[in-house]
Amino acid sequence: MKKTFSLILALLMCLSFSSCNNKIELTEQEIREALSECEGTLTCKTSGNKVTEFTYVVETSRADKFSDKNKTISMIERMLSGNIAKVYIDDIKDFSAIMPLVKIDALFVHTKLSNDENIRNAEAFEYLMILLPIICDGETAKYDGWTVSAKVDQDNYTITYSVKSK
Repeated sequence: MKKTFSLILALLMCLSFSSCNNKIELTEQEIREALSECEGTLTCKTSGNKVTEFTYVVETSRADKFSDKNKTISMIERMLSGNIAKVYIDDIKDFSAIMPLVKIDALFVHTKLSNDENIRNAEAFEYLMILLPIICDGETAKYDGWTVSAKVDQDNYTITYSVKSK
């Protein structure tokens, strides 16, 4: 009985160690497809046919807006309100500068939002609040074997998303 228990425990430990090392592997084509609806410049570094690192650069109307989380949240709320009268022209460009982060995150998490527009907008808001510190606070997100960060360049009105394999 003790041998059986020890054997099962050893097997479980081996399985848990092997699952910790599951690293998501991405191809350049998968990344291009994920970012196909975004406007930006993709640069990939590869090893064989697998990507080891990539950057994605997008333009914004005013990059300094992203240093103020409250302004960024207000912009997101206006965009998700469904009321076009509340949306400023700059909001559209700035919101599209955030979308690559959502698409990059989806490469790793595969988040699917509801088909109901009201529910989807509420889910999208909550989801963006989780991702916002990456842009506004300079935090780094960690996924299975990858890190994701963003650098806001206020002089050039750009956001550079950096994704690196560990």
